[in-house]
Amino acid sequence: MLQESYFVDRIVGGVAVLMRDDNQRTSIPLSRLPSGVKKGAVLRVSLDNVGTPSWPSAEFDDAEAKRRAQKAEPPSEAKEKREADD
Repeated sequence: MLQESYFVDRIVGGVAVLMRDDNQRTSIPLSRLPSGVKKGAVLRVSLDNVGTPSWPSAEFDDAEAKRRAQKAEPPSEAKEKREADD
């Protein structure tokens, strides 16, 4: 089954504004997403046979969220974190 990744750009009221990798936005009620969704999360969503996201199938992709956060981090902050970990 095909899947897509969506990044939680923000939450406004009871609605999550999600971004696909192609920068296409969609707004989904939080009630249709996994419990605990917050800004910065990445969701993996299965697609049905016509390519429509099946929101009840959405699952957190923590590894991808971490990768994206590190990629967006300014180089000086990333270096400071690495040095602090040593």
